[in-house]
Parts: sequence; structure tokens; C-alpha cells
Amino acid sequence: MLDCAIQELNNHHVSINLTARQFANPDFQAAISHYVQTHLLPRELTVELVATPELSELQQLSVGYRAAGILLAFDDVGSDNLFQQIKMMLPYVNTVKFALQNMRPLGTPTTDAIVSTLKFWFDKAEEQQMLFTFEGIESAADVQLANHLGITRGQGYYFAKPQLPATFMA
Repeated sequence: MLDCAIQELNNHHVSINLTARQFANPDFQAAISHYVQTHLLPRELTVELVATPELSELQQLSVGYRAAGILLAFDDVGSDNLFQQIKMMLPYVNTVKFALQNMRPLGTPTTDAIVSTLKFWFDKAEEQQMLFTFEGIESAADVQLANHLGITRGQGYYFAKPQLPATFMA
């Protein structure tokens, strides 16, 4: 599947979402590490953790993933992954992704409380010298908010809705 996506999208920077159980599977870690070493340059694959593993497990496993050149990300910080739950884990990942779509209903304005939470997470990422991705960008106002805070990485329906790789070939 990665071969197909990379070939059809003509983009070697890809991400995959993993559960904590998938992340901890030694056979998967070996297979994905081998794939990256033989098909991708280092730091072109990001493993997004949709659920946090135990700290000890992350400490141990992150070494192998990172040695293979794989970036690790916590997905959905601010909504699913709260700071108190993951603060000790931040040194073992490369990036955090703040999911605006999980914080507000589609099409509703962004509240001051959400902006405050977004800024908190962006500041934490900056303090840790981590990458930060602002997810759920749906409007020009969301882009303006990102620009106002200094956020440079974003994704969301404002840019494009997810499509199958074959769609890009048409």
C-alpha cells in the first residue's frame, strides 16, 4: 500500500496511523523499519500514534523506530491525548498533531478556549523543539489563526478532502 501511495502521489513523505498494539508489535516494527531502509530516505515516514502506549513501552520501542529514520507523532493532542497523560512521553516523539475538528463541531466558530488550547500545544511543541501540525483546517479563518500563532504545518478540508491515490492520476 505504501508503494502504491508513494508512486501515485509522487510524494515520499507519508504517514500511517497505528494503534498502541500495532506500534508495539515487534514483527511490524521490523517490517516497517526494513521498508523504510530499502524504499525511503530517513524521516520520510511518520507513524502517528492514535492511542498512547505505556511510557516504558514507548521509551523502548521509539529507539528502533527512530533508528530506522521513522518519525513518531502523537495524533489528536488536546482532545484525545491530554497533556497530563503524555507530558513524560514527549521526549520520545518527534511531532504532535492538534485536531481542531475534535474540538469543535464542523462549521462552527473557534472559541477562545480552543484557541488557548491550540496555543498551549503549539508552545509545548516549540519548547520541546518538536514539529507541530494543525489538523482540521476548514476555512480561511483557520489559516489566519495558524498564521497569527506562527504555525506553519497544517492539514484539513480547506486544502483538500482525502482522496484515493488513483484520483490524483486522472
